[in-house]
Amino acid sequence: MQRLDTLMHAAQRVVFIASGTAVPKLPSDVRCVGYQPGLADMWGPDVYWGMRFAPVESTATQSNARAEPRRLLIAFGAGLRPDAVEKTLHAAAICDDIGPVDLLLSPLAPALDPHVSERLTGRLTVYRAVPSVVPLLQAATLVVTSYGNLGFEALAQRCGVLFLAQKQFQQDYADNLVALGCAMSGGHAERIEVSQLAALLGSAMKRAADMGRIGAQLVDCHGIDRIAQICLADMQIADEAQP
Repeated sequence: MQRLDTLMHAAQRVVFIASGTAVPKLPSDVRCVGYQPGLADMWGPDVYWGMRFAPVESTATQSNARAEPRRLLIAFGAGLRPDAVEKTLHAAAICDDIGPVDLLLSPLAPALDPHVSERLTGRLTVYRAVPSVVPLLQAATLVVTSYGNLGFEALAQRCGVLFLAQKQFQQDYADNLVALGCAMSGGHAERIEVSQLAALLGSAMKRAADMGRIGAQLVDCHGIDRIAQICLADMQIADEAQP
């Protein structure tokens, strides 16, 4: 809480964006905004909570049509170990329900093992350091990722989502979205076999349209705008409090 104390001394008002699944204990004059599922929606005055506050890119619009059906996007963030990526690529190569594959790698990620990528020759496109992930999401039918903000971006773009955890909390959090019907989970990436993952990819691709429809009802492209409105309202309160 030391950093929060520092912010409160430096700023007239503080809006705290919570990334956990419970409302944190905060000073009474701090607004809290949360978007993780598991709690009933709250709309103020001190706590704003619900998936409608998920901070997805506000310039995006929800996409309905996919130019290429069965397109898979794999994006695991900045993890330095390639295990989850390589296992998913192996599984995609042996899954008949998977079409073209896009792989988004962090600039920090190590180079791919060529023996892994060559199994998808002609079907695999690798990206790094893209200015926006939205075009890749709008092209994808199914997204494989670890639990994080990209999963919410994918829901907003009507993608099916298959979570593969790299940490235990990611598996626990993913279960909340699975319960809502907008995602599937393969559990922890280290504990699933390639053959099991291939079968799961096929099932997820077949369910992708239904998952995307439910996800787009839960998460739209205006979460950032809603958070901005809360911040602007707090700034107005601060201005009115000035002598």
